[in-house]
Amino acid sequence: MKKEEYIANPTKASSLPYWKTLTIPISKKIEIVDIVKDNSINKYYFKLVHYLNNCERPKLDENFEFIKASTEEYANHINDCYENINTTKEELDEYKKHFVYDENLWLAIKDKRSGKIVASAIAEFDDFIKEGIIEWVEVSTKYRRMGLGETLVKELLYRMQDKANFVSVSGDMNNPTKPLALYEKCGFIDKTIWCIE
Repeated sequence: MKKEEYIANPTKASSLPYWKTLTIPISKKIEIVDIVKDNSINKYYFKLVHYLNNCERPKLDENFEFIKASTEEYANHINDCYENINTTKEELDEYKKHFVYDENLWLAIKDKRSGKIVASAIAEFDDFIKEGIIEWVEVSTKYRRMGLGETLVKELLYRMQDKANFVSVSGDMNNPTKPLALYEKCGFIDKTIWCIE
């Protein structure tokens, strides 16, 4: 895929971020659909884009703070937030070897009262085409519906606005935490649904 083709329409050009389209084999049984049909046969993913207009730094409640977490802490938090995911420290260490790794785009929020990480996010930046990529955003079960996911996403957008031309995100349409609604609330647009058989 040509760089210009992807930049012209990132959500419809590929279900993946640009750098992954160059390195990961894409299934031949993948297509854009208008509606989600039978989930037992197909896997549906959304992809959205944000063009970084008016990205203000979000305010974090005084009971919480952004911290630098270890790779192991990120892996543990991801696993605590999902029943069917078992991410390892070693897998996340591989993320840090990618040319799109940016340590300033790995965020964690700690509850000052408990001392625990209650929300985390991992994003990447492709300097070749100026694309920000949100990979992970998760909030501990007891801390959901408090705006922490929105705060993480908006902080990532704020940190990328001076270097990226756009930010892409994709996710599972059947994720029970409803990430699509979160990203749309944060200003992501151009929703495209990809069906993979």
